Amino acid sequence: MTSDPVVAYYDRFTFRRAGVPEPTENWDWEEFTRKAAWLGGLGTPIGIPTDWNSVEPFIRGLGGIYLSDDGETASGYLDSDATAMAFSRYAEMMPVDLAIRNRPQNRSAPAIGLMRATGMYWPVRDEFGNFAPAPMPVAPSGERLNSSLMTGLAIMADSAQKDLAWELMAFIVGETGEEALRFVAANTLETSSMWYRSFPDERYETLKELMAREMVQSPPAPFNQQVTHPHAYPVLTLEELRAMADPAEGKVILGRAAGLLDAAMASMKAR
Repeated sequence: MTSDPVVAYYDRFTFRRAGVPEPTENWDWEEFTRKAAWLGGLGTPIGIPTDWNSVEPFIRGLGGIYLSDDGETASGYLDSDATAMAFSRYAEMMPVDLAIRNRPQNRSAPAIGLMRATGMYWPVRDEFGNFAPAPMPVAPSGERLNSSLMTGLAIMADSAQKDLAWELMAFIVGETGEEALRFVAANTLETSSMWYRSFPDERYETLKELMAREMVQSPPAPFNQQVTHPHAYPVLTLEELRAMADPAEGKVILGRAAGLLDAAMASMKAR
């Protein structure tokens, strides 16, 4: 049972050297982009997410939508005018030209960025900085938006031992909601990488607490079908994201992605 929400991260050393205030519990998108642009202007790379799932909370917060309510149709939603405009605003808001997808050679991790919680072992292990996790910035609407890559437990509808199955699930994850959230956060990290089990770090404890809070506002990521149909999963590149500042160009890119997703859904239904 796992839940992997998006979290922010930042390098305390770089922030202090640049005189940039560290993120607070209630920082918002405007503050994130302002800090990112400031640090980027000093020559520091920025970690801006471009994968569809990690971008989705921002697009949702800007008025876009990926899929129909039943989660089975992308065309007419992912490539809608509203979603193209949301991507345009995202591309203009984020310092995309300063972003990197992968670690450049001979350079530490970006000084600020967003990533799935399970990826935090990378910046924590970085020998050139002192990285810490931070909550997702608050959306312009005041909402806390996120999405999570999830796995779960279930009781079969025709089970003859529903009560025993429920007792087993409670034994595994805990009796209360708080216990369950702590279990899921720890299990998510420890099953994702040996680093969380073999190299303890106090920042991992902070990360678990942060994950437990973020999970509460994190519905399943809309493109979790990546797991079942990897060859049909559309990839969003930094070049495409830059181009999407133009809503017309964005609609072309989004239409192509929507077609791939609908074809993947049709293929899965036919099996």
